[in-house]
Amino acid sequence: MEFDLLLENGTIIDGSGTEGTPGSVAVANGRIAATGALPGATARTTLDCRGKVIAPGFIDMHSHSDWVLPNDDHGAVLAPLLEQGITTIVGGNCGFSPAPFLRATARSCRWWAACCTTKTWTTSGAASATFSAA
Repeated sequence: MEFDLLLENGTIIDGSGTEGTPGSVAVANGRIAATGALPGATARTTLDCRGKVIAPGFIDMHSHSDWVLPNDDHGAVLAPLLEQGITTIVGGNCGFSPAPFLRATARSCRWWAACCTTKTWTTSGAASATFSAA
């Protein structure tokens, strides 16, 4: 089978907690299509990953990235995470999140939005003033 991308001869770490295994990962249509020993596999692009680890993606357990999702430019803001291999983010892990937006949580949402969007402060005193105003 012809794939779009073939990462071969690497050590595959699948996130299950088991030891890495030597093998290849094939990608078709933007998704992992096959893993393991893939003799005879071909692709438009092939990368030799000898001496490297191949991992399907990393989970960012604590980034607050969920706060930028409602913004129009969230794709550009989050692109560096994907470029670093982060494919999953966990939101709301500090006990608050931008969704659902409730009257009871409005103050903390305004506080967090001020923190993440103004970025005009350069000292802790200025930051404190920003948070107090939110």
